[in-house]
Amino acid sequence: MRIGIDARWILPEVSGIGTYALALIEELPRVDRDNEYVLFFNRPAVRDHVMTDVVGAAGARFTAHDLSFSPFSPASQLLLLPRLEALGLDLFHSLGYMIPGAIGSRQAARSLRLLSTIHDVIPLVMPPPAPATEDARRLERYRSTVTTMARHADAILTFSEQSRRDIARLLLAPDADEAKLIVVPHGVSRFFRPPDNRVRARHEILCVGRADPHKNLAALIDALVLVRRHVPAARLRVLGPADARVPALRRYADSVGVGHAVSWDGYVAQADLLAAYQHASVLAFPSHYEGFGLPALEAMACGLPVVCSRTAALPEVTDGAALTIDPVDTDALAEALTRVLTQPELADDLSERGLRRAAEWSWTRSAELTVRAYARIAAA
Repeated sequence: MRIGIDARWILPEVSGIGTYALALIEELPRVDRDNEYVLFFNRPAVRDHVMTDVVGAAGARFTAHDLSFSPFSPASQLLLLPRLEALGLDLFHSLGYMIPGAIGSRQAARSLRLLSTIHDVIPLVMPPPAPATEDARRLERYRSTVTTMARHADAILTFSEQSRRDIARLLLAPDADEAKLIVVPHGVSRFFRPPDNRVRARHEILCVGRADPHKNLAALIDALVLVRRHVPAARLRVLGPADARVPALRRYADSVGVGHAVSWDGYVAQADLLAAYQHASVLAFPSHYEGFGLPALEAMACGLPVVCSRTAALPEVTDGAALTIDPVDTDALAEALTRVLTQPELADDLSERGLRRAAEWSWTRSAELTVRAYARIAAA
């Protein structure tokens, strides 16, 4: 087959979809020696990095194609599909939910299959509480768009059984064939590994991710107040892309008396993220909802004990290798973090269990399953 992959989802600051995209593209040359690939970019610097440093010499069957518009541009809806046909593609894989030609009439031949990756439907599972707000209006636009995309796609790829169930329930028509939903779990990069000397900070709680409301950072700040009653030196370090909600969280931490014990370090490169996992005492991941929860898997691969929610996809990922709590129970979150910080035997046990669990996941396996999905979709 001749397969197109929409690499426009890779941003200069790599996280989320970009992490998944780079891992998949890196593994495809190793696991697939039959198909040809065309990677679509709209950022020359990203293109050069991916083709040179990620695909590299292994990618003789990989070519790059430049676009001047983003996945969200109207031009992508109107102009991309004819270009895909002209390039002779059999299948086009969008690494995010936007696929071309879904809005308006579709002119492409049915021989071109469209695969959409939907990572999660968090905005629909956890809508904003006030229906008259701008957030609510954005939600309705998102709901309309992602529903259109899901129904237009020939197949949908997602990363957990939790996400598969939610996509079927919230996006597909009642009579839709759920066989179009394919679960391909994430892997964890070989780059994430335990520190050589196994020496960690004694009192550092690490949190990795954006400041979205579902990440439950306000509850984590409340839990830090309680933890510091037993472990006065405990500190919280938050890593994640720039977010307009962080100043409000900073003010909240100040208001409850722990602002001096919280560091907001923003986005960090992969090497610094590895160092953070290797240095911290525990990862706190109290999200109300995760479609997968890659930071938990990365932390376990580094031997870092994990305290996380027992909701959504996180039990699928951790599977007994983490301390799990109800994300609305701040006391339970604080107790779990305090136990890890004060009980070395428990921390060591969680570290070993996490390493064993993380060893079960790999991007190679994820890429192999993705190639199988391509063949299944093309044959449908």
